[in-house]
Amino acid sequence: MANTERKVVFEQSVLLETDIQLLEGPYWINDTVLGFMFEYYQHKTFCEDKSVLFLDPPTTQLIALWRESPAILGEIIAELHINQKELVFLPVNDSDAPESAGGTHWALVVLDTRNRVCTLYDSMGGNGMVRKTSNIARMLSEACHLGKLSVCVKEDAPKQTNGYDCGMFVAAVAKFLCTARKSQQSLESVTPEIITNLRSEFVNILNTLANPSLN
Repeated sequence: MANTERKVVFEQSVLLETDIQLLEGPYWINDTVLGFMFEYYQHKTFCEDKSVLFLDPPTTQLIALWRESPAILGEIIAELHINQKELVFLPVNDSDAPESAGGTHWALVVLDTRNRVCTLYDSMGGNGMVRKTSNIARMLSEACHLGKLSVCVKEDAPKQTNGYDCGMFVAAVAKFLCTARKSQQSLESVTPEIITNLRSEFVNILNTLANPSLN
């Protein structure tokens, strides 16, 4: 049985069979899976667009819960060159544990450095992630010398219709915004059907990476 279990190593991501099965679900996806999806966007899907940056869940958690000097944070994340990007995508989790991005819910924060705003896209709605979004804006404004950043809650963000697709909506909205930012497409196009298709797309990607001979 062990010989049939899939394992994928991609850049900094390592996914085991149990992680891949979360995508095959329908299940809530963990930080390992969402981190891989963002890493795939960065190094494959949008690799030619140097103006965008997809942060992993642990780095986002670090920024969201940072309470020390912004200058120290700036030194830690300096190599990301956030102030040289136009859009930065941060997968935010409701966990308050600094060492883990576990929790039970994901939302997306998008930093627009040109317009100096952090926008929250939450597929469950409400204001549960506003506090973290505000801290992200406050810390990044000082740590990355971006000037004062405002916070916006996108009330018409696409909404999930179940209790487990929040992470998939984070990935789908991030992909949509990066793809459609120079067009007039509407967020309404991010539907449950798109979520289902995105799950299948990434399962196929993972199966190919786990079995190069299938490519």
